[in-house]
Amino acid sequence: MWLISGLEQAGLEPPAGRSPRSTAQEPVAQESLSSPPVATLAPSPAQSSGETSEVRGSGTVAAATSQTSSEEAPVGLLAGVVIDKEGRPVPDVVVLLVELSSRERKRTKARSDAEGEFSFRVPPGDYWLQVELRGYLPVSRIAIVPALGREVVKLFKGITGRGRVLDSDGRPVVGAKVRACNLKATTDSDGRCEFEGLPAGTFEVSAYARGLKQGSVRVASTGEFGCEFELTLERAWWVQGRVWDSAGEPALGALVRRFRGGKFEDLVKTDDEGRFSIGPLESGKVRLMAECGSEVGALDAVLAEGSRPLELRLRPAAELSGLVTGPGNRPLVGASVQVRNVAALSVLRQAKTDAAGRYQVGRLYPGLYRVRVVPAGTRQIFLEPPRHRLEVEVEVGQDSLQRDLSVPAGCTIAVVVAGPDGAPLAGAGLRVVREGEDFNDEVQTDPRGRAELTGLAPGLYEVRVLKRWPEERAPLLAHARVRVTAGIRRELDLVARGGAGIRGRLIRGDGRPVPGIGIVVQSPDGSIHKVSSTRADGAFSFGGLLPGDYVLTVIEGELFFLAAKRGWGSLETEPKRVSLAEGRSLDLEDWVVP
Repeated sequence: MWLISGLEQAGLEPPAGRSPRSTAQEPVAQESLSSPPVATLAPSPAQSSGETSEVRGSGTVAAATSQTSSEEAPVGLLAGVVIDKEGRPVPDVVVLLVELSSRERKRTKARSDAEGEFSFRVPPGDYWLQVELRGYLPVSRIAIVPALGREVVKLFKGITGRGRVLDSDGRPVVGAKVRACNLKATTDSDGRCEFEGLPAGTFEVSAYARGLKQGSVRVASTGEFGCEFELTLERAWWVQGRVWDSAGEPALGALVRRFRGGKFEDLVKTDDEGRFSIGPLESGKVRLMAECGSEVGALDAVLAEGSRPLELRLRPAAELSGLVTGPGNRPLVGASVQVRNVAALSVLRQAKTDAAGRYQVGRLYPGLYRVRVVPAGTRQIFLEPPRHRLEVEVEVGQDSLQRDLSVPAGCTIAVVVAGPDGAPLAGAGLRVVREGEDFNDEVQTDPRGRAELTGLAPGLYEVRVLKRWPEERAPLLAHARVRVTAGIRRELDLVARGGAGIRGRLIRGDGRPVPGIGIVVQSPDGSIHKVSSTRADGAFSFGGLLPGDYVLTVIEGELFFLAAKRGWGSLETEPKRVSLAEGRSLDLEDWVVP
């Protein structure tokens, strides 16, 4: 779990009537124990489902998720005071403490008393201390329990932002949902809205309203003048139409699915008159597929100005049947025949072959289908030639098709895996990935370090071995590339060695760490893809990587969100390219975010 994500889930509940606030990090002083109590103003995370107990003033509070008493486990004291810019105490402010030392992210809340003071008695460890008040910039920081001194939190007034949301004809949009730096507002009858407590700097304001596309605009604010913005939302499109059955009657309760680019996006049901409506959508091409009982229908449409309601007529569903044979033209019994629609990839029909090797797949829409066969007792997918692939076109009104399928002889990849000391490596995972396919399979090596995968389709394979240990030991890895042809058995002797690793730190130009940001490491071909998260000190690490070239990138969305919350302005990074040697860890120089 990434640090910032975990804090967002922890949740800070503002007093009634107060909106969540963005975060901005301000310098927080630490005083000696003789100084007045102190705290830190922090970002407002989203609400968590876990319970949180609460006390006011200098009384202590314990996380409701922990039932351990002070007699059973050690506790430490964290005390502080919340003050404004002039040093005056600020009462009735919610202070949230989120535990960072455990995966549970236990949270504890308190409220400052009339003197602005608060305190916590919690188990020793690292915590994230947060404070939030309407109209002020939230502040956050890491706190260590037991504390060496009292925490002092100063609240600074935020900037006011005012704006207006219009449609493409220049008319005000009423009831639009507007968001800026984790603050939310709704436009009034004149399309206007207002935010309090925005940070200085550049950030994004977005808005959404029914029937219109979501829009956004970049806004720059200053401490002296605040900011103003105007946002125009373009018209969105709705697909409307009617579904008729083969008898010419309205199809009541028909399921209508919308696809774009082969991906399923929407599902609606027709009403008593067979009518349906899907949206809001962007203009362009869409594919609709409808189903009611044993009847189906499909059509392609283009959304544009002046588009008329669509008419979709159903026909009895088509059926694909035939004989599946293997090497020597022997019928394949119990094989799975999978038929997938090319224009709507989530539409998959499948059936098992009977004792005679025959199959029958029904409920097919009109369109192009790709047919695959999985022989019984194997997990790897075989495809029909040429290129081991069969495509079938189902035409409108066609009720049956006959196709016999021939599966080529399977291949075998067998390995003997040894460790760095030459001894057989048991319990290592053998994985093979065929080039150009998204399917892969895995088995474990036996006590002699042997493993094999049978029934593979011919082709070029990436062979990978990974041995994980139950204790804190670095994993062992091995890899190879091998081409297999029909009916051939390939045997490989592999030696697994320690994997490569990457360590680094993400910091700002002034040396401050950037915590809770996702870092992605990926091989050029995309076959290896891992995600880590920067810790409180900005450090991140990756392990168990194969030797080779990699690209490191920062998840820009998380970086922008954190910068907006803390008032850091715009932050940008460039990808880093690294090369890893076998069994070695690479220590990067500090990755500086300008």
